[in-house]
Amino acid sequence: MIDFEECMKKGLLRKTAPSKEQALLGLDKAEEALEDAKATLGGKRFDATVTLAYVSLLNASKAILLNDGIQEKSHICITRYLEAKYHSALGRETPRQLDSFRETRHDVQYSAAFRASETQAKEIVEFAEEV
Repeated sequence: MIDFEECMKKGLLRKTAPSKEQALLGLDKAEEALEDAKATLGGKRFDATVTLAYVSLLNASKAILLNDGIQEKSHICITRYLEAKYHSALGRETPRQLDSFRETRHDVQYSAAFRASETQAKEIVEFAEEV
């Protein structure tokens, strides 16, 4: 499995100018996507809920990177960055959970046979609210 150092070496994480402005815009986008996820959850559109909640998590996570001056080119490398740089603040479980939901979103988007359950949809929304 790819680690933080490999993400940097392959250019999947790149240094850039830190941008608090872009980070705040990313957080706004994350909040909007979370509200949309909650609306689809209420409508029992669980695949859409998972996708939108993941978009919320992705934008919130990318906001951290943008604030730190890191540009990403890979969703998995976002998790690796958070594990490497924020393990004491986030603990080990938060990046692992993010990675698990990345895989669920991948299944929703790319597997015609996969359908998200109500439980999965509720769990990702609850996690996105915490993040």
